[in-house]
Amino acid sequence: MPHLRFRAVEEPHVQKLSEDLPEALAFVLNCPEDYFTLEHVKTTFYFGGSAVKATPMVEIQWFERGQEARDLVAQMIHEALNGLGYEETMVVFTPLDPLAYYDNGMHY
Repeated sequence: MPHLRFRAVEEPHVQKLSEDLPEALAFVLNCPEDYFTLEHVKTTFYFGGSAVKATPMVEIQWFERGQEARDLVAQMIHEALNGLGYEETMVVFTPLDPLAYYDNGMHY
């Protein structure tokens, strides 16, 4: 944990991000690199009855780490996607309740 879900980002780009982004995020969040998962979510966005190109959105499910951490992670993700040609990005944090999160049948 954290789990990053990428929408409106090409699958090869998510694969590329998986090479370096977890290491960079782990460093600034002071947690193991293997805590991170990156998921490519195949989506199609519509407007006016037609499929349209959408702004990349990254949803991050994690245990709350505070505003400073959210600001830093959002900026790092924006910069990483910008480096792949995405000018605009949206990052949405979904905090998880440790008592409602189970790993191998045990909550945190």
